[in-house]
Amino acid sequence: MLENHLREASFIVRIYWEKYAGDSRKWRGQAIHVQTQKSIYFERIDELNKFFNEWTGIFSLDDGYPSD
Repeated sequence: MLENHLREASFIVRIYWEKYAGDSRKWRGQAIHVQTQKSIYFERIDELNKFFNEWTGIFSLDDGYPSD
């Protein structure tokens, strides 16, 4: 049941261009869980989703949004 997994959490998410040799660029990101200061760097949205899920238990791209 979804209600058992709902937890509050705050995150800081930074998304930026990272430049590589030969003028190629790639989107990168960093996410920080505010309460613990644990952070990750990511290249794909599913990596960010997994990090959110560790703290909240509710984020799944297939589940949609929780209902009230």
